[in-house]
Amino acid sequence: MQERLIGLYRDRFGEAPSAVLALAGDGSSRAYRRLIGSGGLSVVGVMGPDHEENRAFLSFTRAFRGIDLPVPEVYAADEEGGVYLLEDLGDTTLFDALDEARTAAGGEFPDSIVPVYREVARWLPAFQIRGGRVVDFSVAYPRDAFDRQSILWDLNYFKYHFLKLAHVPFNEARLEQDFETLIEFLLGAERDHFLYRDFQSRNVMLKDGEPRSTTSRHCSTMRKRICPPTCARTCSRHTSTRWRRRRRWTERTSTFCTADTYSSGSCRR
Repeated sequence: MQERLIGLYRDRFGEAPSAVLALAGDGSSRAYRRLIGSGGLSVVGVMGPDHEENRAFLSFTRAFRGIDLPVPEVYAADEEGGVYLLEDLGDTTLFDALDEARTAAGGEFPDSIVPVYREVARWLPAFQIRGGRVVDFSVAYPRDAFDRQSILWDLNYFKYHFLKLAHVPFNEARLEQDFETLIEFLLGAERDHFLYRDFQSRNVMLKDGEPRSTTSRHCSTMRKRICPPTCARTCSRHTSTRWRRRRRWTERTSTFCTADTYSSGSCRR
């Protein structure tokens, strides 16, 4: 597959790369290479064996870039071969930058990072609302809606790949009851928008000091974690019976999930 990647680079830039460097993976079956040309141009090559996942990523990324959302440029793609070339956003994630700045600040959240987080937070409704108007939900992966099955997959991922692996003690029957409550809560929200499920600090790169998203592949997003999505509409929720039920549920389970432990691109009816 790497030979196809090099061939794609040659077709796009008119020469073979002078260097091909392996990059760390992200826990998926995708493999990454940094391809460097004779003039110093660096691009990231991706080898993805799952063609449906590749199609979703490429489609979403092109749609987002078409409305000027901060995602990497797709230089070229060989979808049949499962390889594509992306703009190189460097090696520094927002998580890395925060960790370094926090260490320098003696463990406190550094003031220097606050503007970056505000800028990143400003993107989220743009992706979910403006992005939802342009993405092709028919190629969403692995499902085209954040439905009961998608939520259950994520919840079970949390149980089997966090709680059990970390040997965290818990009552399985009560946890399953909480799962059912959470599923009903989520399915009661308005879902006629794009849900960016992997919007977290490890998926935001800092290039020249500016944050850039690596974009989401998944429809119900991009990597399996579990925080509830926010609803794009507020309407008259404060006086509705459904909102009162949600508020009571939130009060009962406010310690159930913590920010940054979970997250993971589409959600619609």
